[in-house]
Amino acid sequence: MKTLSLEFDNYIDPLIDVLERDIEHIDSTLEMLDQLRGMIIKRDDKSLNLLLEKARIKTEKYASVENRRQAIRKELARIWGCEMKEMTLTKLIQILEPERSEQIRETKEKLERLLARFKTEHLSTFMLLSECSRFNEVMLSALLNGRRDEATYNRQGSMKWQKKQSIVNLQL
Repeated sequence: MKTLSLEFDNYIDPLIDVLERDIEHIDSTLEMLDQLRGMIIKRDDKSLNLLLEKARIKTEKYASVENRRQAIRKELARIWGCEMKEMTLTKLIQILEPERSEQIRETKEKLERLLARFKTEHLSTFMLLSECSRFNEVMLSALLNGRRDEATYNRQGSMKWQKKQSIVNLQL
């Protein structure tokens, strides 16, 4: 068992490094989603294009981190004698000595918190884009087809549109 522990130990520091890079990636992605929503609301096309290019480059660079994580996972699975899909952080925490498993557990919890936040931010961005799309369809339909049967709603959900109010209220 001691030999197994030493073999695992050779991969733990590189794994923690990869997980820290995952945390940095998720953090920067959260920041980008926030910027994206702001740019969409402000209709800042130039900045949007720059942000999308930045995201593309970042994604290409991040692929190497993903490959490195999978290689480490594959080696850990080989050492433990299980399938790669079975080698999870939870399993690794159970296998390792307490000091090392605590490092992995803390990193795992940090990742879980960030991923929960990412899910919320992603949903917010999706909802904004869906609403923009719906609004554009309503406006195009009204302009091109002269249709008046499309309903628009205020933020309280009421269908009655007051003519003296602006179309979009950006006041918080």
